[in-house]
Amino acid sequence: MAEMKIALTDNYVKPKILIVDDALSNRRVLKELLGEQYDYIEASNGREAIAKIKEYQNSIDLVLLDLIMPIMDGFDTLEVIKENGWLEYLPVVVVSADDDSRLMEMAYELGAVEFVKRPYDASIVRRRINNTLVLYQKQKKLVNIVEEQIYENESHSRQMIDILGHIVEFRNGESN
Repeated sequence: MAEMKIALTDNYVKPKILIVDDALSNRRVLKELLGEQYDYIEASNGREAIAKIKEYQNSIDLVLLDLIMPIMDGFDTLEVIKENGWLEYLPVVVVSADDDSRLMEMAYELGAVEFVKRPYDASIVRRRINNTLVLYQKQKKLVNIVEEQIYENESHSRQMIDILGHIVEFRNGESN
């Protein structure tokens, strides 16, 4: 079965994925599994992840977040991401060896868009990551279109106000 790929354009930039896991081996497995179509940033705990998100600002396209980590766990990290409003443009996919439905529900309530269980099913992980990236890419495009339309409407409104102002001035001049 053919795998879906993110649409390539002339100005294609590899999506950037932040992998947050305290185990170096888990980060390596994810990078190997996902392949070279992505750029990777790594963090070994939530505190590092938050610093990386701040450092790279809007250039991170997706976060793969382990739940159980020292210093700052995945739940606390998700909470900070949510509090800062980053979930609007930054999808978080939780990665865990534990498939306890309560953990999944907590992760979803905090804003995770997907939950991937270890050991990984490579094709499922790739498809979920790709689908999430495509969805958020389309969302960003729609937001940009709406912002452009709002700017254009505001510009037209200002022009109309200026024209009406000139008409009122002209009429006031005729009255005198």
